[in-house]
Amino acid sequence: MFKTLLTILLLMSAPNIIFGQNTFAALQSNYTPTNSLYINPTSMLDAKTWLDINIIGAGAFANNNLVYVKDRSTIGLLKNDIDSTNLEYKQGRKNYSAFARGFVAGPSAVWSQGNHAIGLSTAFRSYTGAQRVPTFVGPFIQFGVADYVQQHEIDYSIKKLRTASINFAQIQLSYGHTLFKKQRKMLMFGFSVKKMYSVAGAAGNVNEFNFNVQNDSIARLDFTNADLMYSNNQKIYTKGGLGLDLGFTYQKMLGEAASYYPNSYRNGCRY
Repeated sequence: MFKTLLTILLLMSAPNIIFGQNTFAALQSNYTPTNSLYINPTSMLDAKTWLDINIIGAGAFANNNLVYVKDRSTIGLLKNDIDSTNLEYKQGRKNYSAFARGFVAGPSAVWSQGNHAIGLSTAFRSYTGAQRVPTFVGPFIQFGVADYVQQHEIDYSIKKLRTASINFAQIQLSYGHTLFKKQRKMLMFGFSVKKMYSVAGAAGNVNEFNFNVQNDSIARLDFTNADLMYSNNQKIYTKGGLGLDLGFTYQKMLGEAASYYPNSYRNGCRY
């Protein structure tokens, strides 16, 4: 019964939490603990490197269910070699959604020795998302408001649209400890304390927005019920909040766990 209930909950939540190619490989790697500690601080204890130093790194990720790029390599995307012939649109959905994530990983280091590990990292992060974008927005994006006259002089209504964006810097201190190694079993514990420095943010809830698009420059507003919040002065605020991560990892090894040290010469590590 428990397994069935857990499976149903995972399937229901999967569309909101699963994003393909969202740096999962780097986050799960035990060769780059400066990355993996962002999802579980105990990952430092199973690192194949006893010292990992990151100078600077950056990445971006975007996901939406309206448009995708076809017939272009990664190098072509980096060169911005994209035109309208490379874009494929999926029109006709009831609602559209979009999510974007960007980050800059500043100077960071993780030291792992025996049953203890400690890490210090800095980063800047940005998250932006929108949900319940109505169907008629798709053709306007693909063909343009001026050219798609089929959607002019029509009364439109947007309901329950949600959008938000947050940008912040952080300094993170992490510690991990192996609680026990017994026979083939190993249990690890770790925590991270993060000091947040807010930079800018915005959020909007459009409960109802009724209007009529008359042409590309004139729209008639009929009714609005919405909330909007934004920061009008983008800067680093030192009075940010705190974040706390707790992690536990249980492993059942193929062999004896008492003498297992992932980055020790005693286990044949030669790198």
